[in-house]
Amino acid sequence: MRSAHSHQAPVEAKPLDARPSGWGIAVKLGVVAALLFVVWYAGRVLLLAVAGVLLGVLLSAASGWLHRWTRIRESVCLGVVLVSLVAAVAGLGWWVGETVAAQAAELSRALPEAVKSVRTSLEQHTWGRWIVERLPDSGSILSSSQTLTRVTGFASTSLSILLDVVVIFFVGAYAAAEPKVYVKGFLHLLPKPRRARAGEVIEAVGTTLRWWMAGKLCSMAIVGLLIGIGLWIIGIKLALVLALVAMVLELVPNFGPLIAAVPAVLLSLLDKGTSVWAVVGLYAGVQMVESYLLLPLIQRRTVYLPPAVTILALILLGWLGGVLGVLVATPLTAAAMVVIKMLYVQDVLDDHGVVVTAAGDRQDASDDDADGADAKAGISGDGGREASQPVARDPGIPR
Repeated sequence: MRSAHSHQAPVEAKPLDARPSGWGIAVKLGVVAALLFVVWYAGRVLLLAVAGVLLGVLLSAASGWLHRWTRIRESVCLGVVLVSLVAAVAGLGWWVGETVAAQAAELSRALPEAVKSVRTSLEQHTWGRWIVERLPDSGSILSSSQTLTRVTGFASTSLSILLDVVVIFFVGAYAAAEPKVYVKGFLHLLPKPRRARAGEVIEAVGTTLRWWMAGKLCSMAIVGLLIGIGLWIIGIKLALVLALVAMVLELVPNFGPLIAAVPAVLLSLLDKGTSVWAVVGLYAGVQMVESYLLLPLIQRRTVYLPPAVTILALILLGWLGGVLGVLVATPLTAAAMVVIKMLYVQDVLDDHGVVVTAAGDRQDASDDDADGADAKAGISGDGGREASQPVARDPGIPR
């Protein structure tokens, strides 16, 4: 009897239906709808959080460098960085604040005259009169009926900007003080098998953002210095405020330098002794230095962003969040590129030859040509993933 029972045919298991249930699809759609709702109605709050995180990344990098150099506790180093930042801003405002305010007021008075001069020059041509007829009248723009509305709107905007700066500062300070608390809190929301890889992605994004912030600050300082010295040599009276405008607009890729050049060119039209072409040549030369020297150095440590992707990101985030969205569009896009490469290209598509850094992007074509030679030599492609990961997992990240 035992032998008869021991030779019974195994029962075949019924195949499980791999298709997702209707309830699962409904839950996923609900999550997507909730995320879209949050992005649409709380988009500005999210952008403020992103700006705060960027400031926190910069503060953390500065305090980390000071800690490695002095061997002082990181909390003390962060306090030194924060005090130094506030003191530098306050000292700069005390040193050049009055000059900048005076030049800004003079610029606001001179620009309407420059616009009128341009209108007069355009009206001398047929095609110019066609353009002038479709431009708004400067008198209607500055009409007395709209003065109160413009003043109150300016006050409200100034207060909103001040509150945004305060929120960004405190979010960045708290994020830099205890970054692992927020990282661990986020990772605990993920399944345990996914936490290690998510930690690697977060570390890679942080590294990319640190290098992007450092490179961008250096680029802003160099561009502002070159523009200021160049305009002073040419003889533009408002060189300091125009240099500050160029430095701030350096945060906006592609369009920022063009916008910064407009007031300088208009002011050069009023000054008969100043050559307009000298101003145009100055801005064009500085733009070439940035595009062919500074930008490649920045992208060596970050992610190469195609111009079309950058422009679309600027338009989308500018539409959603205004000026703040435009300012954070580039770092957000760089972070998104890192996440897509690591989680989708490497993990889902199993393409471990792609690397996260921009230098690797330029080497993709040569790597593809070398794949055949590597295969003939018996070199396995499994090691490519380890080489493609630029950072190691933080030991404080939970598994």
